[in-house]
Amino acid sequence: NNADCNWIIAPTGAAAVHLTFTFLDIEWQYDLVSIYSCTTAACTSKTRLAALTGSTRTPASEPLLSQTSNTGYMLIHFESDTSIPRNGFAASWSLAVPPTPAPTPAPTPSSTGLTCNNCNSATCTTFTAATGSFTDGSTTTASYSNNADCNWIIAPTGAAAVHLTFTFLDIEWQYDLVSIYSCTTAACTSKTRLAALTGSTRTPASEPLLSQTSNTGYMLIHFESDTSIPRNGFAASWSLAVPPTPAPTPAPTPSSTGLTCNNCNSATCTTFTAATGSFTDGSTTTASYSNNADCNW
Repeated sequence: NNADCNWIIAPTGAAAVHLTFTFLDIEWQYDLVSIYSCTTAACTSKTRLAALTGSTRTPASEPLLSQTSNTGYMLIHFESDTSIPRNGFAASWSLAVPPTPAPTPAPTPSSTGLTCNNCNSATCTTFTAATGSFTDGSTTTASYSNNADCNWIIAPTGAAAVHLTFTFLDIEWQYDLVSIYSCTTAACTSKTRLAALTGSTRTPASEPLLSQTSNTGYMLIHFESDTSIPRNGFAASWSLAVPPTPAPTPAPTPSSTGLTCNNCNSATCTTFTAATGSFTDGSTTTASYSNNADCNW
């Protein structure tokens, strides 16, 4: 849990490098492997090629699990959240021959200061109303643009928590991405990723992965598309939410021996002085150990 791992592939003298995932099994939409093309071996400047989540697709030749960096430098970034770890991934790389690159448009800041590059008719802005809705700017007759880099901040005045629901989602699976972040302030300079959505709306319509809540009252939505295969985009709405009341953490309870022995069932936290012995955590075949346990021997 809470993994944040990075690998750089920079073969000496390489013009292009090709990466193939031979295995992938990570928590869908919450854990993420991002692949970037870098301009130098240090990878301080990079462009996302793909974002992989979930399990290896079939057939084994599925092209979404292969990527090529035409600069000769590649960064792989793996992130996991706080729960439900899986079996991870395996990948291999080799040299490749780069094609003639197409020019990449420079990011265009919107009048609100948020990056709003190739966002069609969408306005990248900060929403301060208690409720509302927005789209990526595409329509029923016009898909979103390639190389989109669009941002929206939701920061309702005085909100303790804000809830976002996607009513529609249709973006290129594993290549285009909608990332949802919880922010500490309305400027969203410090943020934590809540989810990364890709592909199409899941069924049933109540699928919880398409709803997210920021318990800070601030939320950032970031949409990125690659250089091809645009789809119909997304639509989302937000409303105020009530943040959960954090469960109280019980104070440590010292045992008669002076060792902390908090929520240890029938176990006695003690110092053993015999040459041999045995002990348990206090649970039994019919009673599990307790939550918030803090036991010492």
